[in-house]
Amino acid sequence: TGATYEWGTGTVGTNIIAGQTNATYTTSPTATTTYWVRRKDPAPCNTVTGGASTTVTVNTPSTAPTSITGTLVVCSGTNTTLTATGGTLGTGASYEWGTGSTVGSNVISGATGVSYTTPNLSTATTYWVRRKDPAPCNTTTNAATATVTIKPNVWVGTTNSDWNTLTNWTYKIPGINEDV
Repeated sequence: TGATYEWGTGTVGTNIIAGQTNATYTTSPTATTTYWVRRKDPAPCNTVTGGASTTVTVNTPSTAPTSITGTLVVCSGTNTTLTATGGTLGTGASYEWGTGSTVGSNVISGATGVSYTTPNLSTATTYWVRRKDPAPCNTTTNAATATVTIKPNVWVGTTNSDWNTLTNWTYKIPGINEDV
């Protein structure tokens, strides 16, 4: 008669939470914490039961990547590796990559790592990446986007007479400091 509950953290009997004497205790931990509870009989007995404990796991949420790095200008018919940078990956989270201007559409199946290697490209393609947190949170972050463009092709004659006869043309990709 008159028994109350006693709540605490860690090992049963330690770190007693003052004022918590009800059968229910509501908490909002910011770190994974083990909680325990036991019954406590009042005077004249002043006895306690063994306790029951449970661990509440706190998942750290992801924050959005801030950019996509990698080679963003490629030759037609080649690929590139893109990498999500900035932000943080939460507990058990993964990456989600996709294409297009609408984040969440055109998800690339199996692309769940920090980096993604594109297929060989022939047209400019916009990529997006975000982080996905698993259950119980089931949330996604905002996305970072980047567009991979294709280098322009330039045709250059090998002699002055080539300009008149349109023969002996060679295919050339302009260098970074060359005019197109």
